[in-house]
Amino acid sequence: MAALTAALGDAPKLIWTGDGPNPYFAFLGLADAILATSDSVNMVTEAAGTGKPVYVYPLPGRSTRIARFHAAMERHGATRPFAGTLDSWSYAPVNDTERIAGVVRQRLGLEPPHGTPRQI
Repeated sequence: MAALTAALGDAPKLIWTGDGPNPYFAFLGLADAILATSDSVNMVTEAAGTGKPVYVYPLPGRSTRIARFHAAMERHGATRPFAGTLDSWSYAPVNDTERIAGVVRQRLGLEPPHGTPRQI
């Protein structure tokens, strides 16, 4: 914590120490754009749920699985590699939770396949 604080110097910052409510989702909601590192699938996915521009900063070392994930997010239009500048763009927010819930509901017989009218 001390090293991070020292490295940031006088730059405006808020470093959450674990005390009080976690501000992470508030930060995502208030951001104009989001920068995440390439090693964090969770952070990129959560950021892409906002519909805001998400930049990915590459880190050394890469797995094939994570590379496929980032390629899919770029194809969706949610992310771009960070090249030092911020632009604005829009895309349909990623909501895999709802998509997966629909598949589960369908397989449990609680929801008909897409395009099939529900029998009442």
